[in-house]
Amino acid sequence: MRGIRFNLAPPGTTTLDMVKPLAKRIAPMGRQIQVNAAAAYLLNVRDTCSDLPCPVMFDHLAHIHKHDAMHHPAVSMVTELLLSKKAYVKLTGFYNGAKVGPPTYSDSVEVAPAYAQAALDRGT
Repeated sequence: MRGIRFNLAPPGTTTLDMVKPLAKRIAPMGRQIQVNAAAAYLLNVRDTCSDLPCPVMFDHLAHIHKHDAMHHPAVSMVTELLLSKKAYVKLTGFYNGAKVGPPTYSDSVEVAPAYAQAALDRGT
């Protein structure tokens, strides 16, 4: 086990209210919280993500899949957390929300290099 995954997109059995108490329990074990949520939702929970006692892992590029994704405000939020070593991002799920399909998924991959650059020193 590396952490606890919260599927908050769409909200279901796991809720935002569960994140902080469980993060406190797993932080001493060196574990992380993983969040699967829409980019707009992540902006609304910025403070929660910033204040966790353990790293947060954002699923699927933090669900920023759109043309001109680099201008989405969630990119700045996620990048700040990456630079402060409070977050990781899964560079997966290019197909989610992509209008341009394989092999390039060019409309959804543009944030991946920016995230990788922000966390070059941390590897996998």
